[in-house]
Amino acid sequence: MSHFTSSDYYCKGLYKTCWALISNNYENYGRRKCTEISYTYTKLIHSFFHIYFAEKPQIYLTSHEFPCYPIKEGLIPKSAREKNQMPLFLSTYVNKVDKKGRISVPAPFRSALVGQAFQGVVLFKATNHPCIEGFDFGSMEELSSRLDHFDMFSDQQDDIATAIFAESVQCPFDGEGRINVPQALLDYAKIHDGAAFVGLGRKFQIWDSELFETRRQQARGNVVREGLTLPKLSKGDV
Repeated sequence: MSHFTSSDYYCKGLYKTCWALISNNYENYGRRKCTEISYTYTKLIHSFFHIYFAEKPQIYLTSHEFPCYPIKEGLIPKSAREKNQMPLFLSTYVNKVDKKGRISVPAPFRSALVGQAFQGVVLFKATNHPCIEGFDFGSMEELSSRLDHFDMFSDQQDDIATAIFAESVQCPFDGEGRINVPQALLDYAKIHDGAAFVGLGRKFQIWDSELFETRRQQARGNVVREGLTLPKLSKGDV
């Protein structure tokens, strides 16, 4: 059980206060300027806070608490960076789509991406369901490397690369943890009001909230009917 002292809360609260000054001016300065200012702020207080928190592994800072926090080596306590090297997306959350096509990404999904170089997600049309596929940028690099198993100029490689990478869209988080989803993707998934973020482990999907209920029942039925289970890992697999 973690024990927090009054100094712990004071230090973390003071850090949040510094970031509140930056976040409140996010719309005025924009992401780039905000990052420049925040980096300067961080450098000024880094020598004390980083040392303080480094010795208290039960305390770590997250992008949910600091939405425009610049992810730079050495500025986030090591425990927070190592905690999310492999993003894991769990559970299902339904959020509203506003008139500009912006959707709030669930806080647990954003927390899973703390430490990633690109603070956002990559989206593209699913090829087997009427929904949107979502990955972190690192997983997209992994998918790209798997294409190397095909001949670079083969039809199979071209088809897969076109279906996935040519239509992929990078969606950075804004200051409130939202992403701006292109209308073409929303139309493809028939999302108009409620968007269901569906955690699928290393990836997630975004469905129309009503359509997903049908998919959920279908998936569970397939698992029960066919007796599906997870394959066993071979020695050396992670």
